Amino acid sequence: MVKDEIRKITNLVKEGKLSPEDAAELIEAFTKAGGAKPNADANGHAAPIPEPPPMVEEPSVPPPPPVEEPTCESGNETREPGTADPDKDPLRSIIDTIQKQFENVPWDELSKAAKDAAKGVKAEIEKIAKGNWGLFSSQETKEIELPLTIEGKTLRIENPTGTVRVAGKQAVGRVKATARIRGRDAEDAKKKAEAYTLVVEESDSLVLIRQPDMGGLSVDLDVWVTSDTPVEIKTQSGDVSVTDTGGSLKANGQSGDVRVKGLNGPIEINLHSGDLEIVDVKSPTLSIENKTGDILLKNVDANVNARSASGLFSMRNCTGKTVSIESVSGNVFLDLAQAVSGSVSVRTVNGNATVTVEDGSDCRVSLSTLRGSVSCDLELKDDSRVDQRVTGRLGDGSGSIDVSAVNGDIVLRQRDHGQTTVDA
Repeated sequence: MVKDEIRKITNLVKEGKLSPEDAAELIEAFTKAGGAKPNADANGHAAPIPEPPPMVEEPSVPPPPPVEEPTCESGNETREPGTADPDKDPLRSIIDTIQKQFENVPWDELSKAAKDAAKGVKAEIEKIAKGNWGLFSSQETKEIELPLTIEGKTLRIENPTGTVRVAGKQAVGRVKATARIRGRDAEDAKKKAEAYTLVVEESDSLVLIRQPDMGGLSVDLDVWVTSDTPVEIKTQSGDVSVTDTGGSLKANGQSGDVRVKGLNGPIEINLHSGDLEIVDVKSPTLSIENKTGDILLKNVDANVNARSASGLFSMRNCTGKTVSIESVSGNVFLDLAQAVSGSVSVRTVNGNATVTVEDGSDCRVSLSTLRGSVSCDLELKDDSRVDQRVTGRLGDGSGSIDVSAVNGDIVLRQRDHGQTTVDA
């Protein structure tokens, strides 16, 4: 039954109707349902233990003469003549033995193993989405390259499956699509490949690059632009890279890593699953939301507002008047390359938080944790250190450093210019 469901889910991914990330979650759910309880039905409820089949007389053996069966007693219970003795019934004995074996099964460990297996299935599903697995279908590859003029317009890319790479400061504007098209068989894949074309639509303020409505399609896009260009990207499965475009960026992705470098405009990134790296960026505002994956900001000058559900958050050699970080699960490390006079706020539910600051900061300080330790190596004015809370100020206290955790250690210290590793 589980194999049939996995095959159905795989077909939905191949048709482009379901993302690999959602498919992996569904497969994980079916895997759990299949292993949650012994003798379980489709809803995970324990099914009744089947009664042993009735005794059937062999037709080739003549029935024995009737013998009066005595009433049997077992303890305080009376067994009617003709009923099987549960203590001697072989089928019942086997069922009881199996039940006792299942009682000792480490279901938590099996659940973890199922999750690990689901991750492996997810990776294989992504291979299918990218056209690297031809077990169920035939595949054709087609390349299309077109000239591209974007000056003064916004570049918008909609690419459900496949890698997207956008590079600025190029001599010539162009776009190249490397399409992998799957079909039911070789003839169907060839027919689809012949019909495939990249869609480029242009208006007064926008150039839109998108894919046609075609099942079994995965496309890697490479886009080269000549001047500073605002970029918008929407993808379901695939990595994204935007370098040296000079303008703003809006990126939305379900599954895949994102790398950004050399931008100067506002940046807004929303990810469901994947690592994020932002390097050498100067932006008035940087907004990040990531459900699962690590986040690294390096050499970034921006006002940062970031939320992370799970993963390490790290800022290295960064500056900004306002920094606000919210993390549910994962350590937070901030290496601030300028004295703090604005607002630095870190909130974490489960994870350690470390903040390093330059000398000459002018701010109020508040550090607290419910379960963990608090360490502050800086000399604070009007300081108060009680249990798991430290307060005070640096300079006149015009800005603020506010770090709090539910479960985790908190550290505030002087910035070490020779530090090369991130606290974990």
